Amino acid sequence: MTATTIHEASINIRLPQEVKERAVRALEQAGMSLSQAVRLFVTRLADGGGVPLDMLGEETPNAVTQAAMRELENGGGVLYKNLDDLFSDAGDDDAPAQSYDAVQA
Repeated sequence: MTATTIHEASINIRLPQEVKERAVRALEQAGMSLSQAVRLFVTRLADGGGVPLDMLGEETPNAVTQAAMRELENGGGVLYKNLDDLFSDAGDDDAPAQSYDAVQA
């Protein structure tokens, strides 16, 4: 079996000292170093082919949405097989005429 050589690269970044200090404190709480966090971000960026969506300004769900998510996680709420069933149950007369079952992603 042949050993694989991994070539490492270095990255230098400039950021305000105060930002670095806050990041280091936050990462210490997660048990990570700043280098580990940067490595994780760059690896995720490379593996996913782009900037992770949660870093593009995607908002955290609001309190109502979080409550609904918890309700579902705890076995409550209603789960629908498809959007047609949801619209039918909601009595939404403005539901699109096209069946969502027929739409392929």
